[in-house]
Amino acid sequence: MKYIKINYTFWLSLLLLFSIWIIISVDLEILPLIPSNLNVELTSKLNRILLNISYSNIAAFIFFWFTTTLPRKIRIQRSKKIISRHVHSLLIQLFRMINQILYAYKIEKKIEEVQEKDLINLSGNVLNTFKISYLSTEHWKHFWKKGKQFTGSIHREVDYPESVVNILNSLPNIIEQIRKANPKFQVDESFAEIITSIETNPFLETYANNKYPLFLTVGSNDNLYSLINDYKRLYKLKYQDYHLYSFFKIRFFNTQELVDYDEENKKRQNEYSLKFRAAIALNPCIVYNPSYLDSTALISSINAGLIYRNNSWEKNFSISKYENDIIIPNLCGCIVLIAENIPKNKIIEFVKNYENEKFIIHIESSIYRNTSKKKYKNKEINFGYYKLYYRKPVNIFGIEFYKKHPTRKKISKLCFVINHMMHNRKPTANTRL
Repeated sequence: MKYIKINYTFWLSLLLLFSIWIIISVDLEILPLIPSNLNVELTSKLNRILLNISYSNIAAFIFFWFTTTLPRKIRIQRSKKIISRHVHSLLIQLFRMINQILYAYKIEKKIEEVQEKDLINLSGNVLNTFKISYLSTEHWKHFWKKGKQFTGSIHREVDYPESVVNILNSLPNIIEQIRKANPKFQVDESFAEIITSIETNPFLETYANNKYPLFLTVGSNDNLYSLINDYKRLYKLKYQDYHLYSFFKIRFFNTQELVDYDEENKKRQNEYSLKFRAAIALNPCIVYNPSYLDSTALISSINAGLIYRNNSWEKNFSISKYENDIIIPNLCGCIVLIAENIPKNKIIEFVKNYENEKFIIHIESSIYRNTSKKKYKNKEINFGYYKLYYRKPVNIFGIEFYKKHPTRKKISKLCFVINHMMHNRKPTANTRL
């Protein structure tokens, strides 16, 4: 399917620039006028006409922008937020399906690079069932560099083309979820046109539910190319960025690569397991004052997860409430001290007594300071005393600002730093950072 696209924005912008140029030249006399052979009286009348038209154009532009363009943009932004999660699901399914087809037919190109000529040999070229293995990952997007991977799923020896058909079967359900989430998504005509194009694409109608073997019918390559174009156009609208500001990657494995990947993954898991067991062996403890209201959120995040100990499932950290003094279990080697509402002299005395023999992480709220993930990333962590900060609300003349602090995101980052420090601790010397 070919689309005729008229660039209205370009021509309207050109008209606006021309109107501004007329005003600056004729009325303000800043820019030079166009030379004319007409008499002065006729030129003056023509200038007045052009000036009136230019002022009318600018007034019309301003009126149209405030009454039509701005409200429409606001409605589209709201629509993006509502359906972004479902659009993200639709994009990742299309991404996996298209890449599986490209891999099966040995088209060694990224989706963005695929041209119509690359798909010519697909129509009528039916492949027998075979196994494929691939790793689908998602990475954060940054302006200056590629972000880190934050999720990934390994698909081992899935059957092609059954895996493609399964994705085709899931697409109508995802589109239906978009319609349910926001029945008025048609406010963005470009988005509505793309969704309709995907939903009515003959490729889905022909091959969903195993009606026919994949690529049996004539024109299948054109339908697939249309679907690829819809994927690229939908991705450029950036609906998914309101859910996760990320991009997708995929890696296919042959038999040996899959074995190598499993070995590397097993090695990483063993390394993490050793670090985790070493951290648990410290018998970590959280000390806090129950009068501090935000301590519940901090403790719940720090102490998330369970471990199997003494024939039962238990929390990683034991809990100690502050009551006139800081008391910890005898075998505790790591203390996470939530300092709010605990007297400073008690903290100083406790640190002096234990900093050379225990691992103390002091958590304190601050008006302006936040401990970043990078602070202890490449530093050797030993027994000693370490201080971490998180943002807190600000009280000015009895009025509280930034009540949302500490936010869930900041607490999660703080927990990440604590876990990193515990897992990468090297108790070889009594060194302080």
